[in-house]
Amino acid sequence: MRHERPGKHPIPKLQDGDFLHGHPPSLWGIVPLKTPIDQAREILATKGVLEACREYRYPETGATGIACWPYFNLNYEREVVKFVEFIPSIDITVAMTIEARGLPEAVLSAYTDFPDGHTYTLFILYFDAIWTSVTLVEQVPRIYTVTAGTRVVHVSYSKPPRAVLESPQRVPWKGYGGYPATDATSG
Repeated sequence: MRHERPGKHPIPKLQDGDFLHGHPPSLWGIVPLKTPIDQAREILATKGVLEACREYRYPETGATGIACWPYFNLNYEREVVKFVEFIPSIDITVAMTIEARGLPEAVLSAYTDFPDGHTYTLFILYFDAIWTSVTLVEQVPRIYTVTAGTRVVHVSYSKPPRAVLESPQRVPWKGYGGYPATDATSG
């Protein structure tokens, strides 16, 4: 592809990616299941980002998209954007998230044990009504402790798949505090 890897061209700051101050699930007007990929390319070009991105197509998985790692990634099928995910360039906390978007419909806490003896636990807030999931900073214990100041590290905009909506690992938001994690590697 003609696009070069990030680093040679500057990536504009994503700020909150329209999560706090815009209309999720829209990143710069790119909306999953609505925006044609050609229009998404135009938006990225207008933002001065496209030349820093890499288009990808993996025949073995069928994945096609535009990646500007580590900043953002979008995937498309049948020439329409399927999902957009990004790392905000500003600090966003759980308190800011709840103030802007209300309480999440569900949450997920999952851990992975690594061969080096470390355990890493992640936590995801699901805002199903606005097709948004928010991943918080990893923690080491198997009980994830959410505070008002816990930092958001990743935001995804996509229609929630049925498997996610029906997952037994998703639990209701019960407020700040500890959430026991499930094993991310179990079937």
